Amino acid sequence: GTVVYGQEASMALHIILPLVIIPMVIIIVSVYLYRRKSQQAEREYEKVKSQLEGLEESVRDRCKREFTDLMIEMEDQTSDVNEAGIPFLDYKTYTDRVFFLPSKDGEKDVMITGKLDIPEARRQTVEQALTQFSNLLNSKSFLINFIHVIEDRKST
Repeated sequence: GTVVYGQEASMALHIILPLVIIPMVIIIVSVYLYRRKSQQAEREYEKVKSQLEGLEESVRDRCKREFTDLMIEMEDQTSDVNEAGIPFLDYKTYTDRVFFLPSKDGEKDVMITGKLDIPEARRQTVEQALTQFSNLLNSKSFLINFIHVIEDRKST
């Protein structure tokens, strides 16, 4: 025998070739597009990475510069404190400034000097009145009554 091929085999070849070639072309195109996109993403990644490194470098330089400025400023402050010292007030001056508002008279203020500027004829009477008032302020019952009177005055 001889082999005889029928007409159906040639038709099947026209159907099989497009079924094989079209998916192959689609696969090749999709691989090409995927590779192109991945290369583009890689370029963008490298670009962002270089920008980030540049930003880190500028932040590092700025931190170094600010730290150096801070150290110089601290040295200046330390030398100022060491040279002049921290200003402390004596107890009397401190309490006078805390408890009594500074007056327009400054150092000549009665609360600071303790000297009353009154005529000599009335001096003894005023000093006696101030001494008695001081004794009253040291009395607990007077202070309680005094506070109650002041509180009652507020409401009226």
